[in-house]
Amino acid sequence: LYAWRVGNLGLPLLPPIVLDPGHEETGVGFCLLRIPPLGLKEGIVHQSQDTTEDGQSRVTIQYQVLNPSYLTWPVQNHLGTMVFTGSDNKGETACELEWTVQWTPLWLPIPFWSQVLDWITRLVITTAATYMATLDIAIVEEYHNQLRRKQKQQ
Repeated sequence: LYAWRVGNLGLPLLPPIVLDPGHEETGVGFCLLRIPPLGLKEGIVHQSQDTTEDGQSRVTIQYQVLNPSYLTWPVQNHLGTMVFTGSDNKGETACELEWTVQWTPLWLPIPFWSQVLDWITRLVITTAATYMATLDIAIVEEYHNQLRRKQKQQ
C-alpha cells in the first residue's frame, strides 16, 4: 500500500490526490485521483490474506478504475489483481508479484486501438513493479508501523 499511497507507483506523473484513505491495514476503500486534472479515479476494492500450500504468506489486492471514460481511461470493466507471495531467498525477505489486468476497450475508430491500450497497460505495470522492487523494505515497514500506531490511538 505504501507504493500506492506515497510513491505514486513510481509513475512519472503529477502526484495523485487521495480521496479516501480506506482501511489503514487492508487498503479496501482507498481511492485516489490519478492524473489530475483529467480525473482518473482508482480504488482498492478487495484485499485478502492466506497461506500457500508450502507455507508462504500471500496477499491479494484487487483494484478498479472507478470512472472509466474517453477522458480518463478509455476502457470498461477494468479490474486489476496483484498477488504478492512471500518467498525465502537465501534468508532474505522477498516476495513474488503476479499482476493481471482485465478490461474491455471503449470503441474508437482508430486502428490497433486495443493494442495501444495494451501497450500503455504493460508500460504502467512494468514501471510500477520495478518501483516496488526497489523500495527499501525498512522504510515501508516503518510507514506501516506508523499506520498501526495511529490506528491504535483512535
